[in-house]
Order: sequence, then C-alpha cells, then structure tokens
Amino acid sequence: MEIKYFIATVTFLFIATTIEIRSQTTNIRLNQSELFKQFDGNWKCELGKDTVLIVKIKSYGSGLDYSIKSKTKGKILMKGKALLGYDKKSDKGIQTEIMGPDVTVCAYWFISKSVCKAIDYQDINDPDKARNYVQFEFKSPNLIIQTFMHNNNSTKILTFKREK
Repeated sequence: MEIKYFIATVTFLFIATTIEIRSQTTNIRLNQSELFKQFDGNWKCELGKDTVLIVKIKSYGSGLDYSIKSKTKGKILMKGKALLGYDKKSDKGIQTEIMGPDVTVCAYWFISKSVCKAIDYQDINDPDKARNYVQFEFKSPNLIIQTFMHNNNSTKILTFKREK
C-alpha cells in the first residue's frame, strides 16, 4: 500500500513540475513593429556641459527612420542616419546606422512592453551570448534610459527626454 502512495506522489509531483515549467516558459508574443513606434519623436540627451545628443525618429513602414546629431555650444560634433526595419523571420528590428565613415548593423527587439534590447548583428544567432548590448527602458512615454552593457555590467547610462 505504501508503494502505491509513493508512486502516486512521485507521478503527481512530476506532472505538476512539468506543467509549471511549461507554463513558465510560455512567452507572450510581443508585437515588435507596434512597440518600435514608442521611439517615434524627438529625443534629447544632456551629455555634459553645453553638449547634447539629439535623435529625431519617425515611423517608417514597419520600422523607424532617424537622424542623430551631437553638438556642443551650437557646433555640430557628429551626425548620423539610421534605418530600422522589422524582419518577420527573426521577429526583430534590423538597423543600419551610418555615423561618419562608420557603419554598424544591429538587431533590436522588445523583451517586454517597456524594455528593448539591441545587439550587434553578428550575435543574432545566439543573442544570449552577446558580450556587448544596449538596453532601452521606457520609464514613461517621455523618458528613455539607455544602458550600455559589457559582460552583463553597465558601462554607461544615458537619459533621453522627449522634446515637444
């Protein structure tokens, strides 16, 4: 009689654990192209005394078109352009950015409704192993915190405020 109860208990625990694990790993699919629209607008980041970073972002199809400029005391230090398009196959935004002579390609995707992660495109096949990534957190519709990460340690944090 005791063996029956033992087997029944073990079977119950196994089934309960399997159901719990399965329910924890079920992800709610986020509408990436819709969430990217949160970036739409003009954003400003104070980099230091008299130095600002200005990013103007417009929705474009299922992605974004944006220009980037940093300036100090009215003098432009750097300018760039970027285009991000939603890729259905990877369920990520693929961005190409040109800053002067430098070109970068990155993958962007929301991991929650308010947090977006970006990695170098070369790491797209195994994003969890990317040593460097950037995380954008929408603290409100008018405030984004951008955190640069290296080996899961924060290296720089920028605060962007929406301009009217």
